[in-house]
This record gives sequence, C-alpha cells and structure tokens, in this order.
Amino acid sequence: MDTLVKGIFLSFAFLLAFAVMSMILAFPMMWLWNWIMPIIVPEIAQLTVVQSWGLMMLCVFLFKSTGSKT
Repeated sequence: MDTLVKGIFLSFAFLLAFAVMSMILAFPMMWLWNWIMPIIVPEIAQLTVVQSWGLMMLCVFLFKSTGSKT
C-alpha cells in the first residue's frame, strides 16, 4: 500500500512539474508573439498564456525530431 501511495504521489508531482514548467516556457513565446506579430500583421490578435501554451505544444508535436537518422 505504501508503494502505491508513493507511486501515485510521484506521478502527480511529475505531472504538476511538467504543467508548471510548460506554462513558464509559454510566457516568453506569448511576449514575443504580442511584440512582433502586430508589427508584421496589424490585424492579428494578441495571444493569452493558454493560447501560447497550446501553440507551443502544437509546434512540439509538428516539428519534434524522432531521433531517427533515416
């Protein structure tokens, strides 16, 4: 029982750490987008942190290298 509780706690801690770190990394992307994109395309809307996080995750899924050399 003790190892089950420890495993659940570690899983929850890992997921929480991942969520916090990914949101922290979304802030620079949001700031850059909101600073540069309105200059390039004046009609474009500014991003929120959640939208920036989603855009960052989309880029990871689309452009992440699989590590294969083929």
